[in-house]
Amino acid sequence: MSTSKMQIIELKPEDAEKYFEEFYGDSSLTFVGVIPEEAHLYRDWFLQFTKIDKTKPCYLYTGKMMNDYYGLTGKNAYPTDLHIITFKLNTFKEVGKICVPRFQIGGRWFDDIVDNNRRHQEG
Repeated sequence: MSTSKMQIIELKPEDAEKYFEEFYGDSSLTFVGVIPEEAHLYRDWFLQFTKIDKTKPCYLYTGKMMNDYYGLTGKNAYPTDLHIITFKLNTFKEVGKICVPRFQIGGRWFDDIVDNNRRHQEG
């Protein structure tokens, strides 16, 4: 398994609208509660299932950004300093081959995360 470093794009609050909408539309692969320096390990774990494009970056942001953008409060809010990473699906050659294995390491689709948070916030 390769442990090559990768480009990590750290999002700023003003980036949220652009990127979060892209992630939602893409159903991008997302990991909540990660150590940013280990992002490449998440990506490279999938090499056993499909080829990956190592030129593609991952995106790093905080729970505070999610809370602020989606209006998450109370028990539904993320810790403000929680780290979240997202990979656009074009990082993976055959996405279908990672659908089930992603659960083993906590991978979720961004749109599922947002929709679940919205239901909990409204409920």
